[in-house]
Amino acid sequence: MSKRSLIIGLALSLVLLACQGGSSPSGGAGASPGATGHGASAPASSSPGPATDVAAALREQLEAATSGEQRMSGTLRVGDIQATFESTSSSNGPDSTLVMSTTVGGVVSTEERAKVAGARYLRRGDGPWLNDSSTDENPGVGAAFKRALASVRDLDANASGSAPHRLVSDTLEFDPVEFGFAAAGQTSPGIATFTFMTEPDGTPLSVLVEASWMARSGGGNDDASLDLTIEFVALNNGPAIKAPGDVWSMFSSDRFGYAYATPTAFNPNGTKGYDGFIGPGATSYILSSRAPSQGNGLNVIAESELATWQQQLQASDGTSDVITLGGEPARLLSVSGRSPDLGGKVSVYEAVAVKGKYFYVVVVVTPREDASSGRLLARQVLATFSFID
Repeated sequence: MSKRSLIIGLALSLVLLACQGGSSPSGGAGASPGATGHGASAPASSSPGPATDVAAALREQLEAATSGEQRMSGTLRVGDIQATFESTSSSNGPDSTLVMSTTVGGVVSTEERAKVAGARYLRRGDGPWLNDSSTDENPGVGAAFKRALASVRDLDANASGSAPHRLVSDTLEFDPVEFGFAAAGQTSPGIATFTFMTEPDGTPLSVLVEASWMARSGGGNDDASLDLTIEFVALNNGPAIKAPGDVWSMFSSDRFGYAYATPTAFNPNGTKGYDGFIGPGATSYILSSRAPSQGNGLNVIAESELATWQQQLQASDGTSDVITLGGEPARLLSVSGRSPDLGGKVSVYEAVAVKGKYFYVVVVVTPREDASSGRLLARQVLATFSFID
């Protein structure tokens, strides 16, 4: 895995662990201690007097929280690679949602996650919702926040009025493995400070995490650092969290070495030469296969495939766009026309990629009058494609 791919995964890991279940100081399914924001709907609390222990009031409110909404933003650096990320999330008991974008080298990736009634769901970019087999439970995150809250100093203990209080932790040991940043043996523990902002009555507003450590890369070490801010939007507001309405199923082709997702309305109908699925309409298909490239490159194969579709669909033109398929350079061919074999007037979208000694094709066929929906279906299928060993 490249360092660029790794750092995206690290950013995802932190956001998911901080925003979803398993990160509250009490270890329960409440709001994250980092979840912060002005105007939060907090538990009722009497106006504190001069001697109010704001840190204790903050811990009490966070441990009593059962739901909330958060915003998060931050920067993660590992060596010369930097990722910035921002997200919004909601939690209600054990259920949660997350919408996040990550930018590395000017390239933005987006991801949505949901956890409802114990089931997990995932959607990346233009792709569809899928069942998610990963886990975000990591009690180490909650333990780290709990240690930070136990060591904070109220820098504004003598302030009066409604001005926020700054609660700054001691410099604590920071273990990237505990936070989900690396496997054991891949990093050395570093240091971190946690700065909580609260109302005078302990209502949480924000928390800033500043951490640094050494990450092992190849035969050496890279400096790594994190600047993370989490803001409370609301606390104990009971946001409605629902499961996605259309969750696709993953299909894996052991004989051809790839996997992708298909809509629930499409039924398997493959043959010896290709994998296939038939949709609910008379002209809805998903087909895929691979064949020896015989030394031909991507451009040659794509031109040949495009010409074949133009002939079959009695079409005078078509398009060939540059895309990627499973991380490999690819072409997306688009042709519309008429084919008795395919049921009449259709639009065809074919992705072509070359990997090793084979070329791979994924074809989506839809009714011609529904071209915009057909192109969206093709993008969603192709977004889930991956090569497997």
